[in-house]
Amino acid sequence: MFLDMNREPCGRKRASADGKCCLLHEPRIHGFIQAMLLLLLQEESRHGYDLAKLLEDELPSETVPDAAVIYRMLRELEIGGYTESHLVPGQGGPARKVYSLTPAGRELLGDWRKIIVERIAMLSKFLDRYEGKQESRGVQPE
Repeated sequence: MFLDMNREPCGRKRASADGKCCLLHEPRIHGFIQAMLLLLLQEESRHGYDLAKLLEDELPSETVPDAAVIYRMLRELEIGGYTESHLVPGQGGPARKVYSLTPAGRELLGDWRKIIVERIAMLSKFLDRYEGKQESRGVQPE
């Protein structure tokens, strides 16, 4: 599927005698960025620079990819038939490529919605169980 939280150890070593991977990582955000691009394009057609700026506003700074990654994702979405683009004359500069969502892109965005709803349910169960264990030991959850 698109969003894969099953990861190989990162190879980072913690500062311990055994030198094993710490296993505590941020979940992969790559797929979610694809979903965010689709969502932003559903709202309106946009060029890559606008999309990059909107991602900076919507996501934690440590998870925002550089512009090259965003443009690569846009190209992959276009090759897959999920977006289409056309050139719009620039204001005093070169023409800009504006991306729009296709019907296949809307369908893919709907698939993302289902995945995200499932992940929210899974994470809610985790939090409920965690908070239940904490309360049973007399510890208040943060």
